[in-house]
Amino acid sequence: MATVAIIGTLDTKGEELALARRLIEEAGCSVTMIDVGIGAPTHVVPDISASEVAAAAGAELEALRTAGDRGDAMTAMAEGAARIARDLHARGRL
Repeated sequence: MATVAIIGTLDTKGEELALARRLIEEAGCSVTMIDVGIGAPTHVVPDISASEVAAAAGAELEALRTAGDRGDAMTAMAEGAARIARDLHARGRL
């Protein structure tokens, strides 16, 4: 069975990403949900939390939340998500 990664901001797009997860699972694939939002997730519990994503980028989620520069925070979260996705793929989990 194929595994699909959904990488998204679960703090602002949780409902939409929960729908995407359901549709992908109904199509016969499993899903790994990766949260790159800096706020609290809504509507879905991630498989890989925003804290884990931040750590993969060498950052702390709380520091990103309070830094005040959303662009820098999103850059760090994108870097962390890319590292996690590459690792999952290398281990045959995506």
